[in-house]
Amino acid sequence: MAFLLIEILAKLLPERKYMDDRRSFIKKGSLGLMGAAVLSNKSAPFSNLRTLTTNRAPKLNKGDLIAIIAPGGAIFSVSYIEKFENTLHRFGFKTTVGRSVHQKFGQFAGYEQDRAKEIMGFFKDPEVKAIIGMRGGSGAARILTHLDFETIAENPKIIMGFSDITSTINAIYAKTGLITYHGPVGYSSWGDFTYKSFKRMLVNPEKGILPLHTSNRPKTIYGGTASGQLIGGNLTVFTTLVGTPYMPNCKDAILVLEEIDEEPYAIDRMLVQLKQAGILDQLNGMILGDFKHCKPEEPEKSLSLGQTFELNLMPLKIPIFSGAPFGHTTHKWTLPIGAKVSMDADKFELNILDCGVI
Repeated sequence: MAFLLIEILAKLLPERKYMDDRRSFIKKGSLGLMGAAVLSNKSAPFSNLRTLTTNRAPKLNKGDLIAIIAPGGAIFSVSYIEKFENTLHRFGFKTTVGRSVHQKFGQFAGYEQDRAKEIMGFFKDPEVKAIIGMRGGSGAARILTHLDFETIAENPKIIMGFSDITSTINAIYAKTGLITYHGPVGYSSWGDFTYKSFKRMLVNPEKGILPLHTSNRPKTIYGGTASGQLIGGNLTVFTTLVGTPYMPNCKDAILVLEEIDEEPYAIDRMLVQLKQAGILDQLNGMILGDFKHCKPEEPEKSLSLGQTFELNLMPLKIPIFSGAPFGHTTHKWTLPIGAKVSMDADKFELNILDCGVI
């Protein structure tokens, strides 16, 4: 449009006047068009700038309705659906199952527009108090362009998942300031440790240090203490947010990362990308969770996972410890993405300073 108007001016004005006016038009017109583009972008006010106000959902109460969704991968093991509903019923909640849980489009739980529409429907439904993914799988990032973040900000409620749902929970926090949750899904084991953490974060919110599980073998990578906003989740999925408008603000943050089925060379590649993108240098600290099945296929030709961490993370000189209970592990924390936390890498402590629900 701008260049069409320029060509019209070229025919109407003398050459010298045209050149002067053309320069002026390009300068002013371009700024005007940029401003119009920003104003027309519905999600522009909900960016990942630090000016975002923290937004909290109401806590869960016994008898509340929880929506079960499939924002990414298709549910091929249908027996898990009823099993998960029974688990939530045993905890005292009511459930509603989204259509996405029964849809299939290749590896996806139906079409991305339908998955996004379903999530928006649950956010707008006053009866629904929480939204939990049935599984991660693949494809959760595809729905982000179809979400109405303004509506989500106006209807804050709990949304939780992990693995591929890392993209959903970080994007919603980045765009709306709503504290979201990295925690168990329908496919997860909901044992005593996992449920106690879920209850502590979402039912009877409690600040303080999160306990480790007896099976954890934590290790200090770089000692010290730090505090900041909690962000992160699955390493692969979090890395794919680089360069998108859905990456949360990493300035002075505490980054949590976990992974499954990736060899050390692939983990090295992703950590290098986060470093070169300027993400790691902004952090105050890091906590590494379960890195399941992440050993090299040919150990004699590869760095170990521990060496890969040390190579990439020790030069950051920020507090870091590994072996925390979250990710693809049986016993897991529920973590409030966007909440203020502190950490002690020598004592293997994550301290929740700010309840994520009200």
